[in-house]
Amino acid sequence: MEEDVDMPTLKVIPLVALALLLPLITVGAANAAQNDLPAPTNTTAVSVVHQQQVPPQPVVSGIRLARHADYDRVVFDISGAMPDYSVRYVPAIYTENGAKVPMNGTAVLAVSLHSVDIGHAPAVPARTGLPSIRDIKVFDQFEGHLGYGIGISDRNGFRVLELRNPTRLVIDVAHDLPAPTDTAPRYSPLGDSNNAALTAIHTAAHPTYDRVVFQFQGPDTGLRYVVSYQGALLRVDLEHGTVGAPTYTGPWNLNPGLTQLRTIRLATASTDGTTVLLTLHHTAGFRVLQLRSPDRIVVDVAH
Repeated sequence: MEEDVDMPTLKVIPLVALALLLPLITVGAANAAQNDLPAPTNTTAVSVVHQQQVPPQPVVSGIRLARHADYDRVVFDISGAMPDYSVRYVPAIYTENGAKVPMNGTAVLAVSLHSVDIGHAPAVPARTGLPSIRDIKVFDQFEGHLGYGIGISDRNGFRVLELRNPTRLVIDVAHDLPAPTDTAPRYSPLGDSNNAALTAIHTAAHPTYDRVVFQFQGPDTGLRYVVSYQGALLRVDLEHGTVGAPTYTGPWNLNPGLTQLRTIRLATASTDGTTVLLTLHHTAGFRVLQLRSPDRIVVDVAH
């Protein structure tokens, strides 16, 4: 799923847990079609520190891409020991001089490899035609650190695996969800009277659906949605989701120009909620997701 978000707290994965995964991956490598893993769902940052390394430094000898049934895969071939690394979603990646690196995709995974030989870094693959992974670029190559940005179709779930014989660092990124088909009203449970403040509205184009993301900050215990068709309009009631300065400074009328979604209009706003009207090209199935870190209400509408 999408997302220009605040950087999450790094989470260290125990090496014991990773070791338990290795037999599963190694055995299944010879017959991936029958033993493919399920799509990953995690979006929390991953950081792993290994025991102190001795020379020579590990070398990233190659970067490979592959498509699986439910996810795309990036493989970093490593000559030598597995380096320390971190993988996390970031709003954007920047070069050492502060220039923003343009990326294809609506979300960016930053992969940082530490204490590696940067003098033999391989070329990155060309722009891909994979469902989720749209781009790979280098953004950091300095004093033993290699940084890669992976452009993703959305802020989809990912997992990180360490494989041996030979040494490989593997990152799997889930494919987009299928297009929604149901047109019945959607609503979330009632909360308390706490308000969350709208901070941004984002849109994204997907192969079979368009996406609108309402991002909030503050208490989420009262945030509730009700989404239903009102004639030709798709009405989104954000109960206890308030709009106002200084948290929201964006426009109240948006024209995203997507395949299905024509306009987004903040129709009414009060001290305890907001109503948004979505103008579509035609009535179609939709779904609603409520996501965390940061708090978001997502509406997907099929093409």
